Amino acid sequence: MTGSRLSGSQGVSVPPDRRSIRAFTLLGLLTFSLAMAVAPAYAYRPFDSTDAAVAEAAKCEVELGPAQYSSESDGRFLMAPAFILNFGLTDRIELVIEGKNTWSLEHNGSSPELRDNAVSAKAVLREGDLQDKSGPSLAIEVSTLLPSSPDEHGVGQVITGIASKRWMHATVHLNVTVGLGRSHEFARAVGLIAEGPSTWRVRPVVEVLAEREDGSTTSGLVGAIWQPREHLAVDAGWRRARVDGFSGNEFRAGMTFSFRVAGS
Repeated sequence: MTGSRLSGSQGVSVPPDRRSIRAFTLLGLLTFSLAMAVAPAYAYRPFDSTDAAVAEAAKCEVELGPAQYSSESDGRFLMAPAFILNFGLTDRIELVIEGKNTWSLEHNGSSPELRDNAVSAKAVLREGDLQDKSGPSLAIEVSTLLPSSPDEHGVGQVITGIASKRWMHATVHLNVTVGLGRSHEFARAVGLIAEGPSTWRVRPVVEVLAEREDGSTTSGLVGAIWQPREHLAVDAGWRRARVDGFSGNEFRAGMTFSFRVAGS
């Protein structure tokens, strides 16, 4: 259940040490192996925006992108892995930890870099369609943007209001974000997700997003979410972004699943 983190397609981050690289590799292998034996999940990959729902209490929901490709103004990159961990603190509040292990494809032998690191708390303010009740679902998410590149040593703080509404043939999610980015400039973003019928095993999805901080970014995403079995959702999407006049592309593919934390 990803959120709009701002500056997500800009900047290059601080290289991690070898211990961090091993941790990311272990995380990718572990989460992939768990995917065949876990509880039901509802994907909110491959979006930048999020929905007005949270993981159930004492459950960890994993959004994993084993390998994703991006072309940006400063080169071509492979994100392996990109991950978001959502842990349900209560039935209406979750903790979110996310990041991307990013490899440059321009320089052979270069060290991986951590990008888009953030820690967030999301709370459902009004239970609605996404909680099997009537009317729109409303939520709020408070995010701390952690240092993410040599040029972004600062820490940012943003807040996102989220509204979700489901009809028979479509579901939409509106995100509005304001706050201070990592550069300590005033940041704001508006994102809109539209999905096909939730009863379809494979449903088409689109997203449009506009962000502004020390620069401006507009992007659009088209893709699909496939529910091959009850406990697993697989997604794929193509994102086209324009960042201060430069156009870039990103291909995203991954999965979402959840499991109950041992002893909870």
